[in-house]
Amino acid sequence: MVSKSDEYYTHRRLILSSILPNFSLTCSLSSPMYEQSDHAVELDYPFEQRHRPVRIVGSCNGLVCFGNDQEDYMFLWNLSTRKVKRLQDPGVGFVYDSSRVCGFGYDKSNDDYKVVTSRCVFGDGGALEKTELMVQSLRTNSWRRIAGCPLIIALGRTGKFVSGSLHWLAFTMNRSKVIVSVDLAYETGGEVVQPSYGDGPFALTLEVLSGWLCVLCDFYGYRTDVWVMKEYGMRESWTKLFTIIPYLTNPMSFFSLHTTCHFK
Repeated sequence: MVSKSDEYYTHRRLILSSILPNFSLTCSLSSPMYEQSDHAVELDYPFEQRHRPVRIVGSCNGLVCFGNDQEDYMFLWNLSTRKVKRLQDPGVGFVYDSSRVCGFGYDKSNDDYKVVTSRCVFGDGGALEKTELMVQSLRTNSWRRIAGCPLIIALGRTGKFVSGSLHWLAFTMNRSKVIVSVDLAYETGGEVVQPSYGDGPFALTLEVLSGWLCVLCDFYGYRTDVWVMKEYGMRESWTKLFTIIPYLTNPMSFFSLHTTCHFK
């Protein structure tokens, strides 16, 4: 949400969101990292959503994008000014059903914020025929289809924003694991090359770490390799920063890792 020059993360904030009950807490990222603190503030939603599940779609430059599970709309909230903008209905069904992806990011070249969501088209037999991605520009307040989207079944529903693009982990129809990207400036879809993770079965989690695209490669509880792409779009720039080995009696209980920051 701020530049990398914020060395001690004093201007970055953590948001913890829960839908049961429906509330969100926020605190400075520097508090749990540099000092012992239990100070967290509950976000007082400026809209009446207490009895409807609300989820965070993404955040960028102090703006937070929320989605509603039970009604098909999203809205933006400026945490500083507390202004709220409801986005136009994309007309694709529930924002957070099992086949939906969504994301929020900033288009620097056009000085515009954009929201991406998807629509999966299924045939008569229930087979996925195609995936359509759509983008809404806050400037035009209209939805457009994104070209070049591969036929996918999404794994991570919330897009990770890096280098002007949103990213999701996905399966292709032949069950290959891919990283799907959407360039917000050109509004085109593509695929990000991955590193060679090594042999053996593993699960992948997509994150953002120090402004880099990051992949956690979990060899099912026995170890987790943390990979980052230091030069966006360059396969040879993928670097394994470190390996996490769980200190647990039962290594299979070690799962669901998420990254927050990296100290250089």
